[in-house]
Amino acid sequence: MVSEKFANSLEGDQGRELLPPPTPGLEGTGMDLEEIKEVLPHRDPFLLVDKVVARDGLRAGWGEKKLSGEEFYFQNHFEGRPQVPKSVLVEIMAQAGAACVLSAPEYRDKLLLFASIEECDFGRPPVPGELLELRVETRGLRRGMGKMRAQCWVGSELLADGLLMFALADK
Repeated sequence: MVSEKFANSLEGDQGRELLPPPTPGLEGTGMDLEEIKEVLPHRDPFLLVDKVVARDGLRAGWGEKKLSGEEFYFQNHFEGRPQVPKSVLVEIMAQAGAACVLSAPEYRDKLLLFASIEECDFGRPPVPGELLELRVETRGLRRGMGKMRAQCWVGSELLADGLLMFALADK
């Protein structure tokens, strides 16, 4: 489900299509939390991705984040009706993409630096108890710079969609 206003923001924009769920045959390509820690420098409370469900090489990846309600960003945001801040939601999507890119053998000795956000649209904010499904697709990667489409879903509802730019650097 995509709200009408949000869907209208996706229509007609080049490259703003809805990313698909994982395709069959990618079983065993995911990453658990310990494997994510091997490629990302983030640690609790700033490691925001629980697992990568599947990867399709450098082309695409699918991750998850379960919102328990105990996360630091729910405190006082907003009192009585906690929700994930949009900036944190973008970081969750970026970390899912970073884990997928950095898991490739040729990039295991690199850092992925979040550079910019382009054309990011948001639906309703996620709330405690929800399972965020993260979908990322690499749109280009050369000379140490890259771009990925990132989306956050809860069930069949799209909550965020944007283009994220990043730079690769030596550790």
